[in-house]
Amino acid sequence: DMEKIRINLLGRFQIEHKTQPLQLSTRKTESLLAYLVLHPQSHGREKLAALFWGDSSDSEARNSLRNALAVLNKKLGHDLLLVDRQSVSINPGYPLWVDALEFETQASIFLATPTSEPNQVDIKLYQNDLLSDFYDEWIFPLREHYRSLFLKMLLQITQQLRSQSEYEKAIEYAHKVITFDPANERAHQQIMFCQTARGDRNAALKQYEECRQMLMEELGVEPAAETIALYEWIKQTPAETNPLETRITNLPISLTSFIGRKRELNEV
Repeated sequence: DMEKIRINLLGRFQIEHKTQPLQLSTRKTESLLAYLVLHPQSHGREKLAALFWGDSSDSEARNSLRNALAVLNKKLGHDLLLVDRQSVSINPGYPLWVDALEFETQASIFLATPTSEPNQVDIKLYQNDLLSDFYDEWIFPLREHYRSLFLKMLLQITQQLRSQSEYEKAIEYAHKVITFDPANERAHQQIMFCQTARGDRNAALKQYEECRQMLMEELGVEPAAETIALYEWIKQTPAETNPLETRITNLPISLTSFIGRKRELNEV
């Protein structure tokens, strides 16, 4: 793997070979490489020229594309790209490692396998949103795609940790969701529930207030009926720390998949 060129796209753009950074000449060249890597099919030269240099004349755009491809060949080797007069694509045989593609593979397997353990995915791959300091139009839908995958994965991990009564860890993962998506109501619910399970009713009630504030600021809406019901239920539970599992039958909403199962397992 040392021989592979590593391209990091989650967060800031970065290329490394044998742990040494490689610099490309312009942001457009970086963006073009990122586009080709994330869309490995064949692309017409006209389309690429228009996409990246659409504000120039046709001949200037084609010339800029030619220059950018020459830079990529010079910096990364002539076998990186498959190029002819009409089209350009990444050579599938070229030894590349791309954080976004690795992350997508891991996340897709994890989400498709209910029995996956949280340690089977490397969430550190997701340093930040895709090409976080770039503003090209083509990036926005992909950025949303990777972020959505990341949040789904974090929520599934949170759910699994809760089901194993690992409340503190579950809270940690739910907070990661809120860092990227402050109005994520499911994450706020998880924290409310887990804080109650730990016997910290005040923290749970405070989390509801934060949830309400974020929903109003970000989306202009009130919490969902199930969040309000969870809040009312927490307010009515005794403040002492007798195990949540013994009181769970009073819960007025369907959160059974969230509940820690240690007591039931012990009984079995």
